Amino acid sequence: EPFGTPLNDARRHRIIPAETPESFIRRLVEVGKANVLSIQSYTPRRIAGPAIMFVPSLQGGLADVSGPEVTTEADNGWSAELGQKTVLHEVSGDHFTMMLQDGAGELAAEVARHIAQHAPAMAHGGQPIG
Repeated sequence: EPFGTPLNDARRHRIIPAETPESFIRRLVEVGKANVLSIQSYTPRRIAGPAIMFVPSLQGGLADVSGPEVTTEADNGWSAELGQKTVLHEVSGDHFTMMLQDGAGELAAEVARHIAQHAPAMAHGGQPIG
C-alpha cells in the first residue's frame, strides 16, 4: 500500500500497531459499517439492573480516529440516553485492544459475573423495563 494511504497513515501515527495485518483492519472496517447500520435504528430500552459500559484503561485510539470528543462525561452520555444508572467498568487496553487477549478475558469475566448477579431477578419474572 503506497505511503499516504489511510492504513499507512494510521500505522505511522500509531493509531493502530504497525504489525496489524491489513486483513484484520479490513474486517474491523466491515464490522464498523455493520455497527453503524444497526445503531441507526436502535432505540435503547431500560433494563432490570444497571447497564454496564466497558471503557478502555488507555485513552486514545478511537478518539484519534473519530476526531474530537463530543462530551466530557465519563460515560459519554449513556446514563442520560438510557435514563438509568450506567456502571463503568475499566478494561485493559485501548478502544481496539481491550477486545483482545487479556482485555477479552476481562470482558468475558465481567459479563459472566453481571449475568450471574442479575439472572435470579430475571428468572423470577423480572423483565426488561420499557
